[in-house]
Amino acid sequence: MRVPLALPPLAWALLAITLGALAAPVAAHAPGEVSAPTKETLQDYVRPGELDPLPEGKASLYRTPWRSSARTASAAEALEGVGVYYKHTPSEWTEADHTQVMRQLAAAGVRRLRLAPHLAIYIHKEWKGPSEREVATLRSELRACVAAGLRPCVVFVHIPPVGKAGTRELQDWWRQGELLPPGDPGSPEFAAYLDMTWRALAFVLAEARAARLEAPGSYDLELGQGLWWGAPAAPRPLPSTGLDALRPGGRIHELDRALARRLRAEGHRAPVLWWGQTHHIFELCRDDDVPPECAGRAISFYSAWSGVTTRGWLDRTQYESPRGPADTWPVRPPLAFLEGPPPELTLARPEGWMADRTRRDCLIELLRSSRTPVAITSLGTVPGEIPGAREGGLSGWRIKARALTRSLAFWLHQGAALVLLHSAYEPGSPEAGEWAHSLIPSPIDPRAFRWQDAPPLACLRAFAGGLAGAKPLGSLAELRFRFALQPDPVLIPASGASRPLRASDAVALLPFQIDERRFAVAAYVVTPDVTRPMAPVRMTLEVDRRLATEGASLQRPAAAGGAEPATARAEVSARTDRTTTLRFEVADDVTWLRFELEREASRQ
Repeated sequence: MRVPLALPPLAWALLAITLGALAAPVAAHAPGEVSAPTKETLQDYVRPGELDPLPEGKASLYRTPWRSSARTASAAEALEGVGVYYKHTPSEWTEADHTQVMRQLAAAGVRRLRLAPHLAIYIHKEWKGPSEREVATLRSELRACVAAGLRPCVVFVHIPPVGKAGTRELQDWWRQGELLPPGDPGSPEFAAYLDMTWRALAFVLAEARAARLEAPGSYDLELGQGLWWGAPAAPRPLPSTGLDALRPGGRIHELDRALARRLRAEGHRAPVLWWGQTHHIFELCRDDDVPPECAGRAISFYSAWSGVTTRGWLDRTQYESPRGPADTWPVRPPLAFLEGPPPELTLARPEGWMADRTRRDCLIELLRSSRTPVAITSLGTVPGEIPGAREGGLSGWRIKARALTRSLAFWLHQGAALVLLHSAYEPGSPEAGEWAHSLIPSPIDPRAFRWQDAPPLACLRAFAGGLAGAKPLGSLAELRFRFALQPDPVLIPASGASRPLRASDAVALLPFQIDERRFAVAAYVVTPDVTRPMAPVRMTLEVDRRLATEGASLQRPAAAGGAEPATARAEVSARTDRTTTLRFEVADDVTWLRFELEREASRQ
């Protein structure tokens, strides 16, 4: 039985007024209009000064350089830059097997595939050519790429001419038999080293041409596999080799430039050349280092370089235990944190340390300053190498799914020409590869494989769907944002003179333009450790455009856990002639915020 509410007449009158006030916004506004938001303090997304250089020898846990690098990226170009490093596939796979797997990668959103024939690593003066198996593998992979509609990126893995001329330093350093002595440019030894390296490269070029990769720009060719890790696959400093070897006139520079010149002289116009010997010390990279025949630099990072701030982060290399991101080559003194002794926390940003200030170098600086493009040809997250990853409550597959959305959104937005995820397949890894690099569980029957069988690929497909409908554009519109978060949790506690780093400090708002009026903004918080999920927080976001009355949709690819993204609508809390204010939840997963401008707003 209901009991009537006993209120005095004045109270009933006040209640009626209150209820009328609550209902008023619905009736008082024209269709498509909404009430003004509650009073909130919005901050500008752009923060000047976050890219300013640090004092010599210092690193920082609290700088957020991407907040000083606001831009709009092309959604069409971003989709074409998505790729995977295709390696470690079983030798018994046939061309048909590769074709089926590659077609599934393409269906998931992959557009480029990095192939790494290693036939040039062990060349010596008696070398006659690659083995039949090496040639057959390269041939089947290239032809499968063509059949699947993927653009190959072939990395020509060759030992650069390192070591002191006239000594056995190269042979003793590489420890793989009697390699040719390199010599200095202009010497007979250098000419012999160049000629033998060219003979190995010629096999790659011939197989690409035989696969009908003949149109200009039909594939990418990466000269070298990067000196960032010791060149290649050796956890020891390069003997008697300094950065001068990379400058014009230096042995490494001149060898690769001679290969590029000969390649073009012999009529190979199809490949876009990338210089993979570039060092990862970005503050020392110069445009003049890149051979002029190359489009730009190719840079590889095989994992997120995770570690603990108080356990060797600033002075350990990836080959030591505990691991750290310090240089293997060239060896330099360890850094110290600008703010003083750091709090103990795990750093496992899938964007890598190259996105922050926890090392000397920051790739954002190079992308902003270089006259030539930068390609990230290998970037991956290895959950099993992240301290305490299994204690965070996420599976390895879930970690990799979250990581790939952040890696791709961040670097394709910042201007990387392409981002290739490391890697497709790792046979023999425990637990089907869940805690290794691989995006595909192993083993698989390649003929029966579908992209739905690999959780990270399902996430990638949903991620690419956030940019659906993208088309090439002649110009891009620059958007401005103001925002507030509620609540605003601390991500990194204060240390020394620094205030805490809060979620609002580490927000990323990364707009991609889909067509003349439509945009997708990757919105998320760049948390320090991807293995520890952040609870969603409420974002109030002001866009400096008047959006169409339909408002904005939300897609969360990494949160879906399946083939389709989780979708919702963003609340439109206010619109003026020149701004629209939205409210929605964000976390440390990428949320695609998709919206369309009103026709008049798109012309502003």
